[in-house]
Amino acid sequence: MSQPPHSPSSDRAGKEKPLSPSEEPYDLTKPIRGLAGKFGPKDLRAKVAVLAVLALATIAAFAFLLGTGLSALEKFMGSALIMVISGELARGLMGWEGFAGLILLKDRSTLNWIDRQAQAFAPFWSVVADVGLVMGYGFGSLLLLGPQSKKPKTLLLIFAVGLPMLVIFSAGVMPSAYDVLRYSLSGNGDLAAATAHMRATAPLQGTWDVMINGQMVHVPFMTILSVVVIFAGGLAASVTLSLLLYAISLLGPILAKVGSMAFGLLGQAAPAVVVPPPGASPLLPGVNLPLVEGIIAMAVLLVVHELSHAFVARVHKIRLDSAGVVFFGVLPFGAFVDPDEKELDGVEAWKSTQVIVAGSAMNMLTATVAFCIFMGLSVLNYYYPMHGIGVGFIARTLGLVIALNVLVGVVNLLPITLVDGHRLMKAAVRNELAANLITWAVIAAFVVNFLPWLFR
Repeated sequence: MSQPPHSPSSDRAGKEKPLSPSEEPYDLTKPIRGLAGKFGPKDLRAKVAVLAVLALATIAAFAFLLGTGLSALEKFMGSALIMVISGELARGLMGWEGFAGLILLKDRSTLNWIDRQAQAFAPFWSVVADVGLVMGYGFGSLLLLGPQSKKPKTLLLIFAVGLPMLVIFSAGVMPSAYDVLRYSLSGNGDLAAATAHMRATAPLQGTWDVMINGQMVHVPFMTILSVVVIFAGGLAASVTLSLLLYAISLLGPILAKVGSMAFGLLGQAAPAVVVPPPGASPLLPGVNLPLVEGIIAMAVLLVVHELSHAFVARVHKIRLDSAGVVFFGVLPFGAFVDPDEKELDGVEAWKSTQVIVAGSAMNMLTATVAFCIFMGLSVLNYYYPMHGIGVGFIARTLGLVIALNVLVGVVNLLPITLVDGHRLMKAAVRNELAANLITWAVIAAFVVNFLPWLFR
């Protein structure tokens, strides 16, 4: 977030010059908060009573929307709008901090506990961050590791742990996450269809026939390329490549569909065009994920992600401005921490890198631990079958903990604006033009992967 301009006098005083009303960015949700503040009660007990009514009304509206015949995308957009309005009304009523429906309930007493955990397990948090770098960026992590981590023995240890973890994660945890999403999402056939389309149309897909000593050898080029990419650039490079390839495969059908629609508007006959399934989907518990299990899984991923940022920040003596819990409307949404941005930018690059990557690193570790528990329970269930509603609930929750931690942990490493991977990419790629080209290429690929939803 950009900082307000400073004047010399305000710098000397250590205070920022406030923005004038004409300089402040327009807040689209401010009128909603204004309604609650203007017409809401002033007494605290009355405010709590109104807040309870607002929560019940939000839940009722949410349940009604889920029972309609709207598409998953329309339900997602409608649910998000309900939560934004609900959250902003609650903020206006109670005076809470937040933005766009997100309510931030701050608690500074948590900071003392974070300090104690950070200092007690400081070596662990540093190792988690460095191993996360190796998993996220493969051998490319050498551009981001700090001087302490590049000492031969330490470097050998980091890669001895990081590379096997990368293999296990890629070969075991990520495919399991895919299976969970395929069976959990409403309209789950999209994921399978998208994979089939990718395999059928991806550039360089399949094998190359090579003549060696008079014999024809089938070389699995795409498999070899995938292995090279994942070791060279880690999970971030592998997922980025997949996004780009699927976006390329979508461009032709999307342009053909737009052309067909244009001919239709002109009253001319045009051939029917089928657009392949989208390569990305919005996610919201109750809309296209199980409600309770989805809320628990999202809370887990956000808590471990944010706390890991906080622990590593305190290991490196970076001040935390605040911490607390987050609600999106009435939905519990996890936790947040707020490292001091000036201190984070002012420390050595490798220290800020560890802070930035820690969240994704812990998401990947959490997914791996949940995967091991899930597999252990599956083996136990094979020999000693378990029955009951609770068994299915635990299985679904564990599955979503795996899937959502994989999704958020990996996507957060990508070189796109507003996520941690963008800052890490700029630290590794010093050429500003190259960094911007990479960023916009990946953002464009994301947009193209979402476009098929417009034609469904």
